[in-house]
Amino acid sequence: MTEKKYMTYDEMIALLQFRNVCINSPEEKRRSKMILQHEGYYNVINGYKAPFLVSDSSETYRLGTTVGEILRYMTLIAQSEKYS
Repeated sequence: MTEKKYMTYDEMIALLQFRNVCINSPEEKRRSKMILQHEGYYNVINGYKAPFLVSDSSETYRLGTTVGEILRYMTLIAQSEKYS
């Protein structure tokens, strides 16, 4: 098993930008970093990224995807599971 390298929040942001997540302004970067710090990268990104990817075999996100949109989707799913 390959050991994963620890990444800082800034490195996580850079990886998401490389994968086409829209983090263009300092405010978007600050907000995205805060979401990752509070919710965790794995919980938000790995747990709920599928609908935002270009294809199932890709790690590239659809144009315009933001960390905030992925968080809103995560929240929507959590709320719907709570009431089902």
